[in-house]
Amino acid sequence: SIHTRFTPVSSTPIGKLIDELFIEGWQNESNYSNYFPICAPLACRYTYVKRNNALYILTIFLGLYGGLTVGLKLITYQTFREALNKYLDDRKPEELKECYLYGRIPPIEKLDQSLSSLINCERLALSSNTIDRIGYMNNLRNLKILSLSRNNLKNLNGLEVLGETLEQLWISYNHIEKFKGINTLKKLRVFYFAYNQIKDWMEINKLNELNLLEEITAYGNPIHERIVGENFSPEPSQPITLLEKEYYREFNIRIPNLKKLDGRVFLDKDDDDDEDND
Repeated sequence: SIHTRFTPVSSTPIGKLIDELFIEGWQNESNYSNYFPICAPLACRYTYVKRNNALYILTIFLGLYGGLTVGLKLITYQTFREALNKYLDDRKPEELKECYLYGRIPPIEKLDQSLSSLINCERLALSSNTIDRIGYMNNLRNLKILSLSRNNLKNLNGLEVLGETLEQLWISYNHIEKFKGINTLKKLRVFYFAYNQIKDWMEINKLNELNLLEEITAYGNPIHERIVGENFSPEPSQPITLLEKEYYREFNIRIPNLKKLDGRVFLDKDDDDDEDND
């Protein structure tokens, strides 16, 4: 008879045999003592992969962050003319009422003269690029909505030529500290500038010169964080907090005609006073 650790086999459950893979015993050690006498190699070589060089670390981080497309986006860019030509696809620029060039890969770094060809454009979306300067908008005499969020803007220079038409300006997630020249945008109704670098309430005072302005977003700026705290995102569906009320009052004092702030409809002054008295 054959000796086995599963003796007697007839009484060993089939489940146990499967779990043990029908193996009598595991050999947990590797022994190469007979390799050299039998194979008699003339030489032995070995290789190792270096894991701490700069290129390896960079590729690993790019892989974690988003892969090749993100890597290309970080190191390359395209001109506005190139992006526009791809977008037109046999159309003529003067035919466009709306133009969506946001999130280009590689990104648009600078605007150029070809932008002035969009003479009938009413809505222009240039968000999520790397644009650092506004310009070449003199001929955009029909433009009503301009989106430049998530770029590298530091000021609003170049927008004054849109003063007679622009109704909505979206510039959140930039590096803007001052609203110099904002008073020229007389038709502006909606102004989104969340997550910029507005530190002084004097900049908010300038918005009072815009008589048609009724909606803004301003959270994520230093003026917001100083009152309600850092990393606080407004939740319009939730009851307003006391700190938010203080923040809202600062805007109400400076822009009396404002109807909506950070997604929340402004309370009438009388209603606000009644709440305080309750």
